[in-house]
Amino acid sequence: MKNNKGITLIALIITIIILLILAAVSWNAIIGPNGLINRIQGGKAAHEIAEADQGEKLEGTADVLNSIYDNRNGGGSGSTVTWDNDVPVPKGFTHKEGTKEEGYVIQDGDGNEFVWIPVPNINDIYDSTNKAGKLWDFADDGATQTAMEFPGWNTGARREPDVVTGNSTGDGTSYDGDNANLSQLGFVNTLSMKTELQNEFQAMIASVTKYKGFYVGRYETGDLSKSKIVSKRGNKDIASQTWYTMYKKQKEMYEDSNYVVSSMIWGSQWDATMRWFQNFGGETAAYVTNSTGKGNYSDEVFNYYNPLTATTIKKPSGTSQVIPTGSIVGEPNKVKNIYDMAGNIYEWTIQASSTQNRVTRRRKLQCYRC
Repeated sequence: MKNNKGITLIALIITIIILLILAAVSWNAIIGPNGLINRIQGGKAAHEIAEADQGEKLEGTADVLNSIYDNRNGGGSGSTVTWDNDVPVPKGFTHKEGTKEEGYVIQDGDGNEFVWIPVPNINDIYDSTNKAGKLWDFADDGATQTAMEFPGWNTGARREPDVVTGNSTGDGTSYDGDNANLSQLGFVNTLSMKTELQNEFQAMIASVTKYKGFYVGRYETGDLSKSKIVSKRGNKDIASQTWYTMYKKQKEMYEDSNYVVSSMIWGSQWDATMRWFQNFGGETAAYVTNSTGKGNYSDEVFNYYNPLTATTIKKPSGTSQVIPTGSIVGEPNKVKNIYDMAGNIYEWTIQASSTQNRVTRRRKLQCYRC
């Protein structure tokens, strides 16, 4: 019996010790540094922190959305473009006059003026299959527009972007294959020029896709004898230039800007401008294929204003002379707030034709990537 009692007493003592150990463990699990209470309190704090963090993230998302909304509807403090009735106005420019339908005019701080050309559907100017500009043929009826097959008119003819290197002997060393021309533009060879033209074209297409349009110089490019060109009224410094000189000058106009890019106009952009005119019907549409009486031609008689002498001068019939930009009295040379699209001087585009030519039009400066 004693042995049994002894065993019972030992068992009891062991049981008590185990209970004390369990109690200590349980107590530590409840109130210890990593105990249940502290973990609950920590969990509560973590939840509050996470909740606050989530709130900050939501507020941040809201700020981004508000910024996007502000940029699209009037501009925010950090925006590079403001919107006025679906027309983007780049930072550093202000609206001068005209509506989107009349020809929306903006000007920079130096008074250079540009007009907005809407392009609601990028497929109107872009051949995505060939990654090329879509060019158009305008019938004499003043209404019919036909997209040219690529390349336009005949094999190797009108196209963009591309280089032209041919000449009468066919050795491929003229124009964009001439080392002097390439050096003037900073290209080491014809391939590097072609690559740059392709990159510039795709950048233009991306901008037109995003903003649904582009700006064109309101006036013929002026101050060609100076280091910085202008798009201003009354400028007569518009003497003949080589394609390479003009391409370089127009590209450099806003080279220091973080908000816009300027360049010589592409043929597809010129055609987009003509299609915009034609879609309005009436005299505006007729202008596309018949600009008689709408510009400075040798057989036209009109008065124009000379800002240098502050006098009005009559230009007689049968004479060919360059007059200051946008200077014809009565403004018959203005269509949709753009001056001298016809007459006065021919101007270059980047569009290539056959192996020896760039296509000349009446407008050559454009501004994009607002």
